[in-house]
Amino acid sequence: MKCQYINDAPNAQAGVYYQAEPMIGSIFDEIGTIAFDDGTQGTINVRYPDVINGINGGTNCLQYSILTNQFAGVYYEGHFSGGTTSGKVICVGFPFETIYPEGNT
Repeated sequence: MKCQYINDAPNAQAGVYYQAEPMIGSIFDEIGTIAFDDGTQGTINVRYPDVINGINGGTNCLQYSILTNQFAGVYYEGHFSGGTTSGKVICVGFPFETIYPEGNT
């Protein structure tokens, strides 16, 4: 396990946070803000995006916008327990399919 669940919504406030931004120096550092659906973009209203935190070598890579300790993404690169080859994984606290283009914000 490389990340752990912390909370059901950033700052325990449902329906407030609909954007994540990359952590400085992370794998997402150059992509800018990620917007996910509040119910107006044709998927679902992500009222409860999970707050997660990297553990056991997992590194926080996304945080919910304007928050500094509410993490939305964790990545890991290396050997997993019992593994013999290196692997990679990214975990995000909101459904990937609800991300929409920046031009729609």
